[in-house]
This record gives sequence, C-alpha cells and structure tokens, in this order.
Amino acid sequence: MNLIDPAVRAGVTLHLSQITKRFGRHEVVSDLDLEVRKGEFISVLGPSGCGKTTALRMIAGFEHPTTGRILIDGRDVSRLRPDQRNLGMVFQSYALFPNMSVAANVGFGLKIAAMADRNIQRRVAEMLELVGLTGLERRFPYELSGGQQQRVALARALATKPAMLLLDEPLSALDAKIRLSLREQIRDVQTELGITTLFVTHDQEEALSMSDRVAVMNSGRVEQFGTPLEIYNRPTTRFVASFVGTLSILKARLLDPARGVVEVATATFKNLEIPRGVARGGHLSLAVRPEAIRFGVYKGDVILRGKVIGVGFYGSVIRVRLIVGNETITIDTFNTPLSSPPLRGEDVDISIDPKSVFVMRAE
Repeated sequence: MNLIDPAVRAGVTLHLSQITKRFGRHEVVSDLDLEVRKGEFISVLGPSGCGKTTALRMIAGFEHPTTGRILIDGRDVSRLRPDQRNLGMVFQSYALFPNMSVAANVGFGLKIAAMADRNIQRRVAEMLELVGLTGLERRFPYELSGGQQQRVALARALATKPAMLLLDEPLSALDAKIRLSLREQIRDVQTELGITTLFVTHDQEEALSMSDRVAVMNSGRVEQFGTPLEIYNRPTTRFVASFVGTLSILKARLLDPARGVVEVATATFKNLEIPRGVARGGHLSLAVRPEAIRFGVYKGDVILRGKVIGVGFYGSVIRVRLIVGNETITIDTFNTPLSSPPLRGEDVDISIDPKSVFVMRAE
C-alpha cells in the first residue's frame, strides 16, 4: 500500500527508515536511517564499496531494500518501479541517447508523459537556458564536450519537474577545471529551482563545497551526518576524521585523566577531552589538521620541534612534512611572496593550539 505516512514530518522530501540491503550473505547497506528536508542539497560521501551507490539505487527504484522503508513526500515507494517515483536522475555515464539531438534528449521524459509538442518545446528551451546550452538544440551528443553532455543530462532530469534530483557521481569522468565549473553550476541550478537533491560522491571536496549537509558512509552505515563544517571540524569517529581532509596523528600517553593532560614527544597538552575508559598511563592518538599548525612559537600553544623532510607546492598552499619524534606531521601554509617555506633538512619550531586537537583511542 502506498499511503501517506502520518509519522513523517512535514517539510521532509525523503525518509529512509532502517534500510538494509543484502546480496546473498553480503550486507551492503545496514540499518540506514536518513532524512532529507525539502530544498536541501545532501551529499552521501564515502570510499568505493561503502554502500552509497547501492543506497542511491534503492531510492531510485533500481534495487529494492531487503528490509526497511523508503518514503518520498510521505509516500512509501519501497516496492514501486523507478518510473512511479517522480524522481530525476543524472548518471555518471550521462546515459544520453546517441541518435537523438540535445532537444530530443531533454524532452524525452516529457514525450513519454504525452505532453503536447508546443509545451515540450517551451520546457526544453527553459531547461537549456537554465544550464547554459541555448543554441545547441540540434546537436548530437558526440558533437558535445563531456561537460556539455553532463549538462544535457541534468536538463533532462529536471525537465519533468521531479520531486527530487538524484546525482550518481556525475562529475567523476570530467577533468578538474570542468568539474569545478560544473559543480558550481549544479549548485546554482539547484538553489534557483529549490529542488531537493541527493548527490553521491567519493570526492570530499565536492561534498564539502556543495552541500547543506553531508552523510559520511563506511561499511554500509552512516558514521556521521551533519553540515560540512561539523563534519570537518568536529568529526565524531576515527573514520570520519581520517577520511575527510588530511590529518596528522601523534602517539600520546595519558598523564592525568581528570585534567586532560597528555604527553606527546617532549611536549605536554592540557585540558583535552579524554575518551572514557582510558586510564592513567594509557595510550591515545592526537589528530590535528594541517592548517591548524603554525611555524614559530606562539603564546598559549604547545610547542614541538621537528625536521623538515619534504616541501610540496600546490599553488596557493604550500604543504610541508616534518618528523617530530618518530611521527610525521603535515603543515599547510599559504603561499605568499613575503615569506619563504622552510627548506628540506631544516629544524623548525611549530605551534599547536590544544583546542584544534582531536583526541582518539589508540589503534
């Protein structure tokens, strides 16, 4: 029965309730709960094999959950066919019809829905203007660049005015510059239309830069669901902390659990938040982002001394690697003509603000 579920709150487009998917004995998605509000841009981020694409395919209707329910606008669609769900989808491979013009590709879903030709032409023109392809109506996919083909796929997905837009790693086949331009355009289009969007990606930069909220998946489960700032600055698990962004990990020993005092190499950190169950003398891991470490000595910070073992130039950022004790630390500093980075082999002092440190149990 496809009834409106009164338990689903108003203003929610998608509600996944305890979704599990098994292929034989292999459980790919485990007890997945996710709620997407109307108009949100949500990214599902994770490594290959984490279950994110399988979750998207279940939402789209190409797979059915083993257990659990999928509700769209309060309606249980768990067993409905893809064409019964009122969703638009953009695939990684574009999936354009090679024998159809741009206009015919964009208007395909409208033609299937038996819309009048005059209305189809008007809607196609609106969509092509929206994605910046006006004037290319008569071209065929082979006459377009990869970025243009992906924009045709986006226009086609939006033409039928779906309740929700699903994006399955749509930028992974494009080069870096086009990816950057297209992800900005996708976000602009989504904001202009106010359409609820679910974006699956393994690229953390895409997820953090485009999304209202990010669901980080690992081994079939969502480990953390929050805003990009929360995911990056306040990771709740070791996996999220290490997968999103770059981390330096320092081995530490707990000196005083009550006062949060931890010893690292020749330095001492105080007032850290210690995980429960770690006794005095126990081992911990301290994680710190590369941009949270500074060269030089700053009052109130913890000072460590290390030797530079590598310097990488990334345009606006210079990444420096140091050996501190037996650990490798990575530091990101802005490239500026007013100062030069340290040289390989040089001994330097670095400063770490204790407030920027994540404390985790030792592996």
